[in-house]
Amino acid sequence: MATASTVRQAIEQVGIVAAVRCRAPVDTMLEVGDALLATPLTVVAVSPGSHQPWQTVAELRSRFGANMVVGAGPLSTLVQVETAIAAGAEFVICASFALPVGSLCRRHGVLYLPGVATPVAAAQAERDGWRLQVLFPPGRDGVATLRRLQRACPAARFLPMGGVTVENLPHYAQAGAAGAVVRGVIGARAKWEMAALITQMRRVRAAWEAGLAERGA
Repeated sequence: MATASTVRQAIEQVGIVAAVRCRAPVDTMLEVGDALLATPLTVVAVSPGSHQPWQTVAELRSRFGANMVVGAGPLSTLVQVETAIAAGAEFVICASFALPVGSLCRRHGVLYLPGVATPVAAAQAERDGWRLQVLFPPGRDGVATLRRLQRACPAARFLPMGGVTVENLPHYAQAGAAGAVVRGVIGARAKWEMAALITQMRRVRAAWEAGLAERGA
């Protein structure tokens, strides 16, 4: 398993975490993994609401571990975090910050991405050593919330999650987000059209890269 530092670097390099909630069999999720690699989007978070989520994490790690970073979330309990880590998750996303989760992830060398929505929560997570955080939820004006957190905690880096779309993704990139957790782009259908999924996810990647280009201009 890669170190938490290596996983954090991979997430920031790719910029997009594809959060997948799929009620279809694990074999279908492996097809989704093939499509994501073809995009390429190489960071995936499996939702605990998926069909057999922990088996899915284990199978994705087994099949794509050399080329894909596999995590889980958003998780809501310490038991879920323990189970995800046991299945091979390299990072976990949680809806809020909790010291016991941070301690558990640190013991296992797993990257913890705590959910924060206020400067106080962001500062608490940063003091515990978790500089890469999930802005969860961003709210109606997510970009403004992102900027407020950045001003309050300039050493932290933020990944908006919830309500992230192809349309607003460039704005997050321009505002300095470390990346974004994209949900809903991949739905919960039992049947997948590989070409359509690749096209859809390439739109997401292109939107993010367009925002980065504007930020660097």
